[in-house]
Amino acid sequence: MFGVDRHSITKHLSDYMLYKYLKDDFYYHLTPDEFAPVKYYLDHPDEPLANTIRIYGIKGDTLKRRLNVIGKNYEKRTKRKFNRSIFHSLDTKEKAYWLGFILADGYINEDKNFLRIKLMQADENHLRKFCNFIEESDDVIKHDTGGAYTRDNPCSFVEFDSKELIEDLKRYNLRQNKSGQEQPLDMPTEEMELAYLRGMIDGDGHIEDGYFKYVGSLESCQYMKNKFSKWYSFSSNNKYIYEHGTIFSFEIRSKKVNDILKNKIYKEATIYLDRKYQTVQNF
Repeated sequence: MFGVDRHSITKHLSDYMLYKYLKDDFYYHLTPDEFAPVKYYLDHPDEPLANTIRIYGIKGDTLKRRLNVIGKNYEKRTKRKFNRSIFHSLDTKEKAYWLGFILADGYINEDKNFLRIKLMQADENHLRKFCNFIEESDDVIKHDTGGAYTRDNPCSFVEFDSKELIEDLKRYNLRQNKSGQEQPLDMPTEEMELAYLRGMIDGDGHIEDGYFKYVGSLESCQYMKNKFSKWYSFSSNNKYIYEHGTIFSFEIRSKKVNDILKNKIYKEATIYLDRKYQTVQNF
């Protein structure tokens, strides 16, 4: 259009500092938004390319080109060596516990095959327990703000990418967009059932002296009430479960609940959320 060559144009661009990178005799400019995923990828050397792609919603080839522009060659990173087959079978109390906890407080993405568990930062030690369970270093724990019920409060979270892991979790009624639609499982043994209940409670339960509340789907609240009926005599079928829009709550106001939690569900527990366990022990 203007009868000039590209070298003249780039000279003028240089005057205005509109480009930054020179590659193969061509000049390139990356806007801050374009550079952000590049910086994230380089700042997280232990994460696979897929993490950055998912977070920023760009194509892998796009990220690789931008890396090339700034003189960084893409090299395939070694996959994290966590136990992707940990839930192939359901045969321990610990597995039952974590399935209950994930049901209540985990996020499953079936489209991109990853599991995320995000907790308030005060409960970060629980993520360390999960890392130990899944045979991964706790250096995968990340920090953020926000999340369910936390607004702008500090949070900690872990993410595990694995189609194999997600396929196993789906077999245990753990699905994407499960909030308000949770479908609990019956466990094969009483010990595993108690661990599963404890996982659910640690995830979405609220405990006070003489008061217990669990929030979730209608099915999960009915499940919780049915399990508690082994130790508690309900005076009416029309009480104890309450509707709150798209979610429900199961609630008991009685000193009897202290005994159920302390001497049944949390008794001799080896895996638990520290904060809630301590509340129960203080009864």
